[in-house]
Amino acid sequence: MAKTGQKYSCPWTPGDREAISQFVGTYSDSLVRFAYGYVKDAAAAEDVAGDAIALLFVKGKHFESEEKMRAYLYKIARSKAIDYLRRNKTQVPLEDVENVLYTEGAEEAFLRKQRNEQVYLCMQKLPEDYRVALYLSYFEGFSLGVAGRIMEKTEKQMYNIHARAKIALKKLLEKEGVTCEDL
Repeated sequence: MAKTGQKYSCPWTPGDREAISQFVGTYSDSLVRFAYGYVKDAAAAEDVAGDAIALLFVKGKHFESEEKMRAYLYKIARSKAIDYLRRNKTQVPLEDVENVLYTEGAEEAFLRKQRNEQVYLCMQKLPEDYRVALYLSYFEGFSLGVAGRIMEKTEKQMYNIHARAKIALKKLLEKEGVTCEDL
């Protein structure tokens, strides 16, 4: 974190391939999953994430903290995903959930995999704002204020969306037979 009055400088410099590679490795998987929530296509989600990271590199902005840089990166990804959807009105159905969700490998226990798949499928049934709010807060660890800036909502709107999303997801999970103890 930067001290008061100092700017957070990006962890790369032009031509520093190792730092850029490390940055991409750190953020690309979660950014692809985030973009996938919008575009519903694995290849398109990778393109959106790559475009967002590239735009962040090109802009070369300085940020007050790493969290603000991450929020800006996710806001770019959201914008790129929405642009993609505008250009491609038809959406490709979900075919390859494994490639997007599971990067841990074959050692993952079957029940855990099945439960995660049920949670994922239930989240996909939620309205877009609910799904994105839950993803940003639980999977990416953003506060509701930061998630609100990414989604272009006020903190109060985010609080309401988040609360409603949790209730809706709980109902869907109960309908599928997943209880709080299973999570």
